Amino acid sequence: MVKLCHYCGQQGSLRCARCKKKYYCSADCQARDWTAHRHLCKAVIPPVSESLGGGASPRRVYLSNMPRNKVTKGAQVEVCLDLQNPGKFFIHMKMTVASLQRISAALQKVYSSVPEYIPECGEVCATRYSLDQDWYRGVVQTVDAPCRTAHIFYMDFGNEETVTLDRVKPLPPGVDLLPQCATECRMAGVTPVTGHWSEECNIAVRQMVVGKKLTMTVVDILDGGVCAVDILLTSGKELSSFLVEHGYAAMEPTGSTEGMLTVVLEDLKSSGGKEETAEASLPSPLIHSLGDMFHAVVTHLESPDVVVCQKLENANVIQELQVNLHEFCSRTPAKEDFRPAPSSVCSSQFSEDSLWYRAKVLGYSSGDHVYVEYIDFGNTEEVDLSCLRPIPPVLLNIPIQAISCALSGVKPALPTWMDSAMTMLRSLVCNRILRVTVVGHREGTALVTLVDENSDPQMDVAEVLMASGYACPECVCVTGAIKPVVNTEWKYAELPADGQMLKLVVSMVKSPEEFYCRHGNTKDVYALAELSAALVQHCQSDDTAFAATVGQPCCALLPGDGTWGRALVQSMGTDKKVGVVFVDYGNTSYVDLAHLRAIHPKHLELPFQALRCRLAGVEPLEGQWSGEALQRFEALCLSSSLEARVRTVTQSGYEVELMRCGVSVASVLVSERLARPSAQSEAATTAVPLVATAAPAMTGWLTRPRLKSSFLLRMISGCAFPTDWRTAELPRSEAFQAHVAVVVNPGLFYLVSTNEGKWVLDLGRANAHNLQAVWSVAPEPGAACCAQFSGDKKWYRAVVLETMDSEASVLYSDYGNTERVPLSAICPIAREHLELPFRIIRCALEGLELCPPVWPRSVLRLFESMLKGSVVASVQGFDGTSYRLNLTSLTERGAMHVNTMVLRALEQMQSGFVTELSGSQVHSGGPVESSGSKKTESGTRGQSLGGSRGAVSNEPPPRDCCNGGLWSTV
Repeated sequence: MVKLCHYCGQQGSLRCARCKKKYYCSADCQARDWTAHRHLCKAVIPPVSESLGGGASPRRVYLSNMPRNKVTKGAQVEVCLDLQNPGKFFIHMKMTVASLQRISAALQKVYSSVPEYIPECGEVCATRYSLDQDWYRGVVQTVDAPCRTAHIFYMDFGNEETVTLDRVKPLPPGVDLLPQCATECRMAGVTPVTGHWSEECNIAVRQMVVGKKLTMTVVDILDGGVCAVDILLTSGKELSSFLVEHGYAAMEPTGSTEGMLTVVLEDLKSSGGKEETAEASLPSPLIHSLGDMFHAVVTHLESPDVVVCQKLENANVIQELQVNLHEFCSRTPAKEDFRPAPSSVCSSQFSEDSLWYRAKVLGYSSGDHVYVEYIDFGNTEEVDLSCLRPIPPVLLNIPIQAISCALSGVKPALPTWMDSAMTMLRSLVCNRILRVTVVGHREGTALVTLVDENSDPQMDVAEVLMASGYACPECVCVTGAIKPVVNTEWKYAELPADGQMLKLVVSMVKSPEEFYCRHGNTKDVYALAELSAALVQHCQSDDTAFAATVGQPCCALLPGDGTWGRALVQSMGTDKKVGVVFVDYGNTSYVDLAHLRAIHPKHLELPFQALRCRLAGVEPLEGQWSGEALQRFEALCLSSSLEARVRTVTQSGYEVELMRCGVSVASVLVSERLARPSAQSEAATTAVPLVATAAPAMTGWLTRPRLKSSFLLRMISGCAFPTDWRTAELPRSEAFQAHVAVVVNPGLFYLVSTNEGKWVLDLGRANAHNLQAVWSVAPEPGAACCAQFSGDKKWYRAVVLETMDSEASVLYSDYGNTERVPLSAICPIAREHLELPFRIIRCALEGLELCPPVWPRSVLRLFESMLKGSVVASVQGFDGTSYRLNLTSLTERGAMHVNTMVLRALEQMQSGFVTELSGSQVHSGGPVESSGSKKTESGTRGQSLGGSRGAVSNEPPPRDCCNGGLWSTV
């Protein structure tokens, strides 16, 4: 059958890659016909696979019908667990690992294309997880038919999520015969003190158990197959003991309900039914761990050794307790036969305000008078029996609010405390809100420090007593005392001021006037990495609390990172927060007091790595740095390693000149009109970035010549080669199919957005001609420009990939194809042509902390080969310049994680790495193949990794994303 061109009628065997219906003789004819054909061109939908049984309705599987893992009471098993809180977590026992691998392998092979399936509640289905796009077994919790969604519980892992119905398929035969791999558990014998597990407790426990293989003892099997267990930590201590010792949990009461009832009945019989022997047990006290810090008011004071206070955060609890007591006691008449036994709890009317409070009976002074202690305030008095009432049992569930304390670190200057000392102490602590820090325990009393933060300056009560001569220091031996702060010296890293170029890594940016760097040479990088690993090991093995003191070094948990770093305490915040500065990175943060540890002297041997710097030669335009300038400076500094030269050394740090790929960062800010040269700058007249020294062995790019003065004028008028051009956005919340345009290396590659939108196509011949008249220099790689396409001689937006002596390789930013053009076909781009975002998207692999200056060719070839097929990507972050992606290559052999394979190959090459130029060229477009013959088509723009394109009219022709090219031969 003869195929005729749909546009000119001549013979042609090339067909549209999207609809597969229209034939053309050349790319030029397809481009001319695209204006009309684009409205009819529809993608071909692949036929539905019948791999799951064709038209027969699938067999539904339910969790109740599946076998269960047999776990017996008293068994000890080796487990690996992912714990969210001690009250509910899931474990993987060693015997289920093989089953889990078989299930995963079986599910990945089945589902290629299956019709949409409507599941039922309680049914076990195969579900595609949103993060990695793999299939797992999931139990359907709920189904929302109108919204086409279902809530899924992943039975083999324990997590949940809501998915669309197109990601839910029937379970294939055979997989339902394997039992659930994740076993639900809870900690045995303990309950949370506050009624729920606090986030502080969850974090502390997760650090000790997540991802580790531990031994678990099954204490009991509860309803629903839930296992009550206890876990043996790597330190040899049981997890339940750790929770109780640190105040996160209390032991569950032992003994049966029947036994308790028997005791109550026996007591009632022996008393003849009189209420006078009825005893209410003392409520549990508030538990405070070492290092706890809270605000409180003193309610009772006898001496520095006997101080009773109440936590300010519990004020609402105390107020509600008083209201309930008043309502109950006002309705309960006094009874002559009500005589509570000593040590029991009742309600007592305080003589000074006639209000009712919870009280403990201390003893009887006479037949109708009794001594009581108000357990929520700490004071005592003698009251008449008529002032006592029974207490409702529900009000005994509230812990005792009075906290018994003793002032730590002081003792009386004389054998006893003087009256004048007590007078001063009352003036210091009464009717004030104090910050209380628990530093130890002694015979059931909390040893604390008391600080008045509202005084100016802040006043430590113990220090005032010692300064006044009423007290002297005391060496206190306490149980479980906090480790003392290490009294040792430390030092900071330094930069040489002899004018040599240094390699630096910017770790934190506030502004060009204040940013923090550290040495980027291999020796210092590895030294810091080894120190970080040692800190993690030290802090995980030492859970002793730390007494924070302003100005002292410590170990602190880096926020959002989960690792430990060296820090200096800057301030004491509220709610157990401490302000610290991380001395190896420069950033500051408020961290929980529980996330601080004492530092070992050996961990202070390495100088503090963070160096405070200031960018030399520039100052803000309007007296302060604009948001755009700060964002641009941060993108320039954090996107790659830098070279620096120290200009001057001041008390506030180093004034440095920064170079990025041989280009002055200060000059970039000035040329983009984000800063102006400072009065002291020697380069105040240079408004564009100039290459001071080229490094071909490091970058593969040639040195750029200086720009003509006429071009400087053109730049000021609004045309330039910016590197901070806007791009289309990638989806942040879901994985997507990646369409790769061109690959430079794993640290820089470009994707093409598939979203329909308005793109700038023709920039105008006249405007570009005027620009060409003053242009005679090659822009730097990554810069936006105007490029003249060889096929139609029109000008389009482009990005420079590589420059040579007389030509450059460019990537057309609105189409995704590449071409090598002469330098005369490249011009600066006007600002108005940058308003619409580019269709190409700058990307890099996630996990590349330090990119090599020269990528090994074998790693580049591996990376390029893995991107030639179908690739699924997910966004992990954005560093101001590039999207950080996780890539998965889908091949016939299964899914391959691109990031892992590239990093592994790079590590294997480190020892025998041979320096080579990284100038891997992007070749121009190849010929179009038709019926076994080749012909060169002048209308093609060039060929990238994604294939070639035809010339365009108003929007580009479709690209065949399945086979990587525009044309498919018949």
